[in-house]
Amino acid sequence: MKALTYQGPGKKQWSEIPTPVVDKPTDAIIQILHTTICGTTWKNCGSRTLISQPAW
Repeated sequence: MKALTYQGPGKKQWSEIPTPVVDKPTDAIIQILHTTICGTTWKNCGSRTLISQPAW
């Protein structure tokens, strides 16, 4: 599956990552419908531009 990954300040890229699997009875796979990021984290990631539409 594809994921937008942080590669360092100002460096983000789409990466192929393994699809999650349920290994134990206590595991769960969830689907995230909405998310956000706080301004401090956004600044620490090296971005100065807000994204106005989904990254996909």
